[in-house]
Amino acid sequence: MHPRSPSLLFSLLTLSTAGLASAYETRRDGVLLEPRISVGEDFQLGLRSGWALRTWEGFHGAAFLDGEVRPIPEAVRIASSSTFSYQYRETRWSIGPGFAVGRDFSESLAGFAGAGMAFSDAFYWGSNRAPRQGWIGWGEAGFHHTGGWIYWGAALQYRPLPEISPWRVLLQIGIHFGEEVAP
Repeated sequence: MHPRSPSLLFSLLTLSTAGLASAYETRRDGVLLEPRISVGEDFQLGLRSGWALRTWEGFHGAAFLDGEVRPIPEAVRIASSSTFSYQYRETRWSIGPGFAVGRDFSESLAGFAGAGMAFSDAFYWGSNRAPRQGWIGWGEAGFHHTGGWIYWGAALQYRPLPEISPWRVLLQIGIHFGEEVAP
């Protein structure tokens, strides 16, 4: 995949949601569950679970535990010296806490930004060599469409995993298990 493909795709998704007006809609407080798919140089599946709350009119926030896994082993190349490198098939996962804040733009569209930390580890197929592991910081920004207890959206995410581009487009669908909060 071309290195600029995620940002181009995100730009098209953003342009398709133009026409923003300032308004407030009834939203939900409570538990959220959010399956996610992200694409960049690789493909990852993720799941978020946490607590969403209404802060004040037009704004919302969430604290959550975020996990992602690369289910299909991806080829990664590790340089051993200036003339020699190894190539492995890697399955990588990461898990850690995060938070997001958002602003309602209309009755069904909201923007959000999120950040967090994740512990990342991997498994090399066919090798006993230990892959890189450790804590990483990540950030994302995007839009989501809200309608009752289900929401869906897209974000541009920066997640610096070893040996691949840190930029990816993230697609999400979420469920709020909670009570509605009136304006």
